[in-house]
Amino acid sequence: MSELPLVYYIAAKLYTLFGFHDYYIRLLHFSIFILGLLYLIKIASIYTKEIILQLLPCFFTLSSPLLFFYGANFLPDVSALSFSIVGFYYFIKYNRQKKLKYIFLFCFFFVLAGLLKISAIILFVATAAFVGIKSISSKTEYRSLVSKQKITLITLYAISFLLLYSWVQYDKYIAEIYQFGGNLFDFRGIWESDKEHIIYIVTRLYENWMHVVMPKYIWLALAGSILLLVIHFKSVDSMLRIVIPITALLVITYLLSFFAVFDVHDYYLVTSFCLPILIFIALIDLIEKKQWMTNWKRKLTISGTIILLLGYATYKSGIEQHFRYFTDKYGEFNQDYYSVEPYLRSIGIKKDDLVVSIPDPSPNVTLYLMNQIGFTECYNSDNYNINYFAKNEKAKFLIVGDSSYFHNELYKPFCVAEKKVGSYKSISIFKLQE
Repeated sequence: MSELPLVYYIAAKLYTLFGFHDYYIRLLHFSIFILGLLYLIKIASIYTKEIILQLLPCFFTLSSPLLFFYGANFLPDVSALSFSIVGFYYFIKYNRQKKLKYIFLFCFFFVLAGLLKISAIILFVATAAFVGIKSISSKTEYRSLVSKQKITLITLYAISFLLLYSWVQYDKYIAEIYQFGGNLFDFRGIWESDKEHIIYIVTRLYENWMHVVMPKYIWLALAGSILLLVIHFKSVDSMLRIVIPITALLVITYLLSFFAVFDVHDYYLVTSFCLPILIFIALIDLIEKKQWMTNWKRKLTISGTIILLLGYATYKSGIEQHFRYFTDKYGEFNQDYYSVEPYLRSIGIKKDDLVVSIPDPSPNVTLYLMNQIGFTECYNSDNYNINYFAKNEKAKFLIVGDSSYFHNELYKPFCVAEKKVGSYKSISIFKLQE
């Protein structure tokens, strides 16, 4: 439970009212994603009045195949990023107006983001560093703040980081109490990988993940934007001039600290998207300040380029969504699991009865599809397998979705005719407890 189960809890309440369906969690997460996109437009509108420029950060965030896929899915990474965007909006409002209410708002949304996914506090840390730098610099508005605001600002930052730290420590405590090692609480840094593993992950990042984060020409557009910002660095918004380099440093630190997980988990890249978002925001600020949209030829060129890139990015995102939802690579599990639940109930297996489900290398996919609790092969070891599950955990049933497992030495003693209690299409059910 490394993530605050807020969305899961709300979805569970919806199940009690309307019955179970996947789309409750999907809709809740996607709604939060949309909220983040709306706040991106609000942020952009602070820097420009041009509609096409206001939509630019939103367009390229929405068209990211990675963000769109996980935005309408079960993991809270995109929701955490979205709340972080909301928090950043209120930080910008505070930085410009110095109204007390904005301190509470940006701290609230940043903390919410961090509770959903602790890595989503990158922007929060960057804003804290910005405030710290401004507070010790001479002749800045932060040094001249009234005592009440200084105390409130320091106190809320301290409370916010303390809450986030306490949540992580509580998670670790729960994991230790229940002896669960499935959640990632420690670093998986590049320093833990040998040369071959580093080369493998770098290759995988380049060949498999980069086009999922953003398509090729969007990467090129981002690189061009960075070049423009470097050339016109002094024209960039004073706050963004400090926050962007700090965020870049934090993102690099994050990527290096969790480097080893990128061989499998692309969603760990989600929180890094805060950096391109900042760059696109700085770009529209620069375009506005340079008045490049006042000349109709430049306006037509910039607008046309944005629309063409958006169309290209949307097309590429569509291909990725189709690949993930409909190709065999992501549909390897026996399809009979999708409809087996009513049969299990009909032969007396309750959803709270512990079962062992094979074959399943994941922690829970087949269990989820059957709406059962129990165990899979994910954590099998010499001392922790079906023998342990049946004897120590008192698992009641063995559910087998592949007949070749009848001859597997580990499961063979349990897959005998006298223990068989039912079959559904290609799925066989055996009793483990008398």
